Amino acid sequence: MLNKVSLLGLVLIFAFAQASWLQQHSGTNPLYSITFPFGHVDTGFACGANSLVLRTTDSGENWEVLTVHQPSGACNGINFPIGCLTGFIACDSGNIQRTTDGRTWRRVNTGTTNNLKAIHFPRDNNIGYVISNNGIIKKTTNSGVDWQDVSLPTPANLNGLFFLNATKGWVVGDEGVIYSTFDGGTNWGMQLSPVTERLFDVFFRDSLVGWIVGANQTCLRTIDGGQNWTEVTLPFIGNPDLHSILFIFNTTTGFIAGSNGKFAKTTNNGTTWDTMTIPNASNLYDMTFPLDDQIGWVCGDNEAIFKTTDGGISWLEESKTQIKKTEKFFNCEPNPFRTNTKIQFNGRYENGTLKIFNCAGELVRNFALTGDGMINWDGRDTYHRRVMPGVYLLELKTKEGKTERTKITLLN
Repeated sequence: MLNKVSLLGLVLIFAFAQASWLQQHSGTNPLYSITFPFGHVDTGFACGANSLVLRTTDSGENWEVLTVHQPSGACNGINFPIGCLTGFIACDSGNIQRTTDGRTWRRVNTGTTNNLKAIHFPRDNNIGYVISNNGIIKKTTNSGVDWQDVSLPTPANLNGLFFLNATKGWVVGDEGVIYSTFDGGTNWGMQLSPVTERLFDVFFRDSLVGWIVGANQTCLRTIDGGQNWTEVTLPFIGNPDLHSILFIFNTTTGFIAGSNGKFAKTTNNGTTWDTMTIPNASNLYDMTFPLDDQIGWVCGDNEAIFKTTDGGISWLEESKTQIKKTEKFFNCEPNPFRTNTKIQFNGRYENGTLKIFNCAGELVRNFALTGDGMINWDGRDTYHRRVMPGVYLLELKTKEGKTERTKITLLN
């Protein structure tokens, strides 16, 4: 039987004069997902609307725009498996963006045209899952190169997923939908939900204890792997939507982020929760604490990224750091190079051309750009002859005639 647990009266509301959160970046697009690969506090990534992908290599002091070959739509969820620089982004139109170095991204289609909502690789970069609407779930067993269908038996609009290991996981969605699998998606079982609200995120501490958050301050807890879910009442004012929840492994600390800058923290496994409103924050969609329960980031509307260095106990808003205006519609890695370089371009150049000129202005190589989003140049000309070392000019032109140029250096 489902019991409703009220935590009102047990929760202390944060009210601090001092602050130690700082706003690191802002713009116009909502950021839906943020991650720092586990154990890293220098290199992080965020993604959001209008194919926006950001990267920092200095703990968020500066964020640069990365080039991804996503013709349109949003980048909705980003995930780097533990201990890997192989990363994945779930995007609209059924596309996955995949990287092996954190900088160069390549598009992979999963076999659906539905918008992908969230992605999770539970252990390493081999086995991962991605969710969409209509109950669509895709699975990879070869690091995102190929995706197979492991969808739900009935349609459901899915919003969040969490896998404890390669085979055991949960997905949540609209109208209070909760499903679980114990065999890697071969079979899915619906779990009894006490609510009909839209559910956004799910997190399990172990095989028994799990949490779900959703619209109108919905918060659910299970202690038996999801056989029974209990409603938990949090003392937020105004019934905010709760978009993200996580617990720090091997600690008793957990966090919740939601709309209107609402944020909550527990230090006793969810028995009590402290709540606050982040100053100047709007809707918060995701968060990450990559190292411990002290240093973390949240992201949300208007490209807002906030950082804490004391576990979110208090907040500090600093002057926002302007984004590096280094957005490129294509990039080359490596540059300089000796044998091969990858020239990556985004969707605006699809069906366009790439021309390579030497320092005398002579055409060396001409490529027709396809939907792959990447050209591999081996330092050879049209006749497959090795060209001389030196500086070369790359000219990309869209089918409408818009042009962008950059230089690349071929070494001995």
